[in-house]
Amino acid sequence: NSRFNDSSFNTSCKIVLLPTPLGPLYTISNPFFISTIVLLSSIIILWHLMGKTLRYSELHKRMPKATDKMLAQQLRELEKDGLINRKVYPVIPPKTEYSLTDFGKSLTPILDELCKWGEDYLNETQTLEK
Repeated sequence: NSRFNDSSFNTSCKIVLLPTPLGPLYTISNPFFISTIVLLSSIIILWHLMGKTLRYSELHKRMPKATDKMLAQQLRELEKDGLINRKVYPVIPPKTEYSLTDFGKSLTPILDELCKWGEDYLNETQTLEK
């Protein structure tokens, strides 16, 4: 059962395939939905940085389906938005670490609630499938 009625969607939108850190995702080609997917990628990065500092390669291992371009772009955006710190060490090979800023840490309760909602949703859908 859909939680949305059909009239809530713009019928001129097309369904498209978008790559995400979690794998391919079909979505509606509408700027709102595309920005939602970008937000999803950012949320996943922020989640991995909660309470820890990670190097680029460590982040990429935790998001194996993310392309280098997408991950680098998302990290730049999060840094520009003041949510993450990027620290570059002057060594060879280059070493770059990412961590949450205080502003980024302020999202922790929201991310925790999103995780709880996701778990509840999965439990609900699994119960409905039985």
